[in-house]
Amino acid sequence: GFSLNIVTMGALVIAIGMMVDSSIVVIESCFRLKEEHADYKVAAVEGARIVAGSIIASTITTIVVYFPLSVMHGLSGQMFSELGFTIIFAMLASLVSALTLVPLFYSKFRPVEKKTLPINRILRKINEGYEKLLRKILYRKVAAVIVALLLLALSFVMVYNTNVELIPNVDEGTVAVTATFRAGSRLDFIDDAIAPIEELVRADENVESYAVTIEDNVATITGYLKDERELETYEVVELWTEQLGDMTNMDIQVASTGTNMTSSFGSSIEVDLSGRDLSKLKEGAQQVENIMATTEGILKVTSDMAAATTRAEVVIDPLKAMNVGLSPAQVAMNINYALSGINACTIKSNGQEYKVQLELPEGSYDDLNSLMNLMMTTPYQTNVALSELATIAYTDSPQTLVRVDGIYQVSVEASATQKLRYKAQDSINERVDKLEFPEGVSRSESMLEEMMNEECTAIYRAILIAVFLVFLVMAMQFESPKFSAIVMLSIPFSLIGSFSLLFLTGSTLSMVSLMGLLMLVGIVVNNGILYVDTTGMLRQEMPIEDALVRSGQLRLRPILMTTLTTILSMVPMALGIGDGGVLMQGMALIIIGGLVASTILILILLPSFYLMLYRSRKKKDTERKKIQEKKAADEGSQAEA
Repeated sequence: GFSLNIVTMGALVIAIGMMVDSSIVVIESCFRLKEEHADYKVAAVEGARIVAGSIIASTITTIVVYFPLSVMHGLSGQMFSELGFTIIFAMLASLVSALTLVPLFYSKFRPVEKKTLPINRILRKINEGYEKLLRKILYRKVAAVIVALLLLALSFVMVYNTNVELIPNVDEGTVAVTATFRAGSRLDFIDDAIAPIEELVRADENVESYAVTIEDNVATITGYLKDERELETYEVVELWTEQLGDMTNMDIQVASTGTNMTSSFGSSIEVDLSGRDLSKLKEGAQQVENIMATTEGILKVTSDMAAATTRAEVVIDPLKAMNVGLSPAQVAMNINYALSGINACTIKSNGQEYKVQLELPEGSYDDLNSLMNLMMTTPYQTNVALSELATIAYTDSPQTLVRVDGIYQVSVEASATQKLRYKAQDSINERVDKLEFPEGVSRSESMLEEMMNEECTAIYRAILIAVFLVFLVMAMQFESPKFSAIVMLSIPFSLIGSFSLLFLTGSTLSMVSLMGLLMLVGIVVNNGILYVDTTGMLRQEMPIEDALVRSGQLRLRPILMTTLTTILSMVPMALGIGDGGVLMQGMALIIIGGLVASTILILILLPSFYLMLYRSRKKKDTERKKIQEKKAADEGSQAEA
């Protein structure tokens, strides 16, 4: 019941490299067995049979990784549920195709391998060099493991210094200038006030068209940038923010916007405060504003408390009112009648009721001066002016009040330059954490931070579930938890490439990048399964060292081919090609880097782990055998005695 949309189509982009992996392994096995058997049909059947277990296990590991992704809730589930199911269906279909159609077509079309091709000569040289390298590493396996561990530690240092965000911002080439005026501002006044802003947008050579919208006291000028332009969208935002910094009588906010859901998260730095006293909360917000304004890279600072209107309060003196025989409530009622009128009576006509509203002439009390001259009749049949009974007090009234669980919450936001955004964010957080807020005021978790923590926690949980399920699948495949653990080592060591590529390209660690880590769990173990499965079969025919080397040589070509197909299918996504390409760029970088590192690990480091575990296991078996023989000998001696 899914539709063809950006998520399901993106899933096919991600899966297109993996869908051919099983077919590559099968057809490579058929070509190899054709050299041993003259008959194409025998080669097709045997070639598929030999690798059937490996490719079934590999496909299942991929499926069990994407299943937790498909059933996730929250934002991650909404974004990636269809993606996970699409890949699962595609992988199941590719497995059926690899085990049925590929052998069938091989036996029918009878292809001939062209061993004289340049690529085959290169592969033979790589194979020869790989054999020499692997034999040297097997004799220095401890040193190889130590180097790999050091590289893994270095990769974690890199990811620690990588910037984090919820979702990467997609550049849609749209910039919105929002001007907020005081409540009650006239439409013609707002229209005249934004004329210079409109002229600025119109004169910019990067703008193709623009639109102006005025609603209540907010005016929005949206500029749509040209496809071919000199400045990036964030550079236009920074330029306009600087040029509009001197505008008065309004609060101006310039930001990149668009129809994409990622635009709603924005790129501003936000600090939220909570408290029960609005005056103290305003004082705390001012402290945060001062810190933000003095931070390098900050363009503009705004807060909920700053966007306030002036409110006039009529303060009635109870004693003065009592002296003329009026209560404060009666005075307030007279003011309400003068401003809003009074419901005089209700008239019935032809079964319909009509309310009669009695009001003073329009314009009688348009300003506070005329209101203070309002005359009231006292019980003593004298007239007294409102100014003799009350005074006017002017106060600031926030336009927006937010309460969470009954506690007021204020948001202070700062827009920063793209270059210094993350540096400014770290600096602001560090300085705000050291602040001493007024009593009752504390820093609270923003909606964005709360969402980020929830989504990241959900993804981490899905990764752990995926790792566990992959381990179960391989334990059933190899019937040995130890050899399954060897293949599982490709997961942490693949992070060397993932984190390194993310750091070197300057990309951020986001929810989408973490999805890449989840997908990587099911992808990187596939080649390990193929290698360990082949080694297990060859161990019965030759010594363990020779079996490891021969297995690497036999599986070098399919491993390289399956890795390259997946990497090449991710290249367009890694380059950010397309309008929304940046959104999935982090995922592609994680997968490409992880595949490169895991392939090197499987071909070079995995044999060392396998040999260390095999000899340790063999040593334990030998000791166990000696104990059993000694025990049997003792029992025999006792029987003779």
